[in-house]
Amino acid sequence: MTRKTKLASLALDQHIGSRIRIRRTLMGMSQEKMGEAIGVAFQQVQKYEKGANRVSASMLWQLSRVLDVPVSFFMDGFDTATPPSDGFDRFRGSLEIARVYNQLPPNLQDYMLDAGKALLRSANAVTSTATDLAA
Repeated sequence: MTRKTKLASLALDQHIGSRIRIRRTLMGMSQEKMGEAIGVAFQQVQKYEKGANRVSASMLWQLSRVLDVPVSFFMDGFDTATPPSDGFDRFRGSLEIARVYNQLPPNLQDYMLDAGKALLRSANAVTSTATDLAA
């Protein structure tokens, strides 16, 4: 196996682990609960999520059932040209917002969505003004 192939394999393992962590967190499931559901200790779940241990094809299938996603979910967005990163950190805020939104009653979900859109408009206006001043 060449160095490039090894790096691509490591990147894929890390990407799959990141996708497992994102989905598990989005579902509000602890590592311990997921470990119980797939028959491993929570430490093994941690190793999968960090990409330290490779996830077998049969374990991917089992994870897809527990996390209610197709097996392809774990590969979505993988690109060998892009350096590996922990996608969880990038999406942490989005996951938290989604969790809060889903816990709200439907009438309050509309208010939260409207508030988010208003905040985005304000942020865009501030950014636009700062860009104009810098020019």
